[in-house]
Amino acid sequence: MNEISDLVSRWHIGRIHPTPDLEPTGWTLEKLCDIARLESGHTPSRNRPDFWDGDIPWLSLHDSKTIEGKTLHNTKMTVSALGLANSSARLLPEGTVALSRTATIGKVAV
Repeated sequence: MNEISDLVSRWHIGRIHPTPDLEPTGWTLEKLCDIARLESGHTPSRNRPDFWDGDIPWLSLHDSKTIEGKTLHNTKMTVSALGLANSSARLLPEGTVALSRTATIGKVAV
């Protein structure tokens, strides 16, 4: 087994603890919150049809089977400007890296 695969096999990928005791040569372990801005929001009300089917892509668990390591151009659902304005969701800029940290932990896409 090579150095990286040996270390990864001991890292318990997806868990916060234990922190790896070794790093691959030339690597430095960093906490994600130290190198990226973490965003979170909440889904607009599903009881308001006028909050949905707009022109704003809505990345959700419904997209989880298609998001791994890809650049997304479309999502299964969209929200309206009204839905966005009436929720704690935030519109993120094009090119944002999306990393799932709940439910489908570890899924990533741009």
